[in-house]
Amino acid sequence: CTTQAIANDTTNPTAVCLNISVNLSAPTVNAQAIDNGSTDNCGITLYLIDGNPTRTFTCAHIPSTTALLGVQDAAGNFATCTATVNVVDDVAPLAVCQNITVNLTAPTIGAAALDGGSTDNCGITSRLIDGAPNKTFTCADLGPNTVTLLVGDAAGNTNTCQATVTVVDNINPTALCQDISVNLSAPTVAAAAIDGGSTDNCAITTRLIDGLANRTFVC
Repeated sequence: CTTQAIANDTTNPTAVCLNISVNLSAPTVNAQAIDNGSTDNCGITLYLIDGNPTRTFTCAHIPSTTALLGVQDAAGNFATCTATVNVVDDVAPLAVCQNITVNLTAPTIGAAALDGGSTDNCGITSRLIDGAPNKTFTCADLGPNTVTLLVGDAAGNTNTCQATVTVVDNINPTALCQDISVNLSAPTVAAAAIDGGSTDNCAITTRLIDGLANRTFVC
């Protein structure tokens, strides 16, 4: 008589995992990236990471997460192990500046005032103007000024751009007069002669008496 022998593979693979680090600049890995030498008596034919050939990691997985490696042979025998995946945000923000005008009535601005729509893959967490959270402008800054906006994320990645801040003095002086006597032997007086201590936040540059630099009095 003739006997037919049928061989069945019922031996599961041995899954061996590898802990890895993944940068968000290249966030997608295949299952074999977390394989550390899994074996099978008849050879492994399929690798899966969390049930798929690949997995993409995101900011939500920072600083680390776990991933399940599944290995299977041709007979359908299956085994799993768990790997730790350290996720690193190595993507710098994109700094976008906008030019603004600052009035000396409100001379202090926060760095966010310069932000014209900066973005980051994991979100911007800090903004600095010339290295500080805010900056105060003075009379010495009248006109256009170039300032640097720095934006950063939680991972410490930063980027910069430059903006023009135009400083405007919109504060009127305070005019103070003093009464004087004028002798007709010296009838011409300058406007400063009737100034009783006028002040201005950025200093007074002109004085006029009845619209002129000086006035001559007559009989």
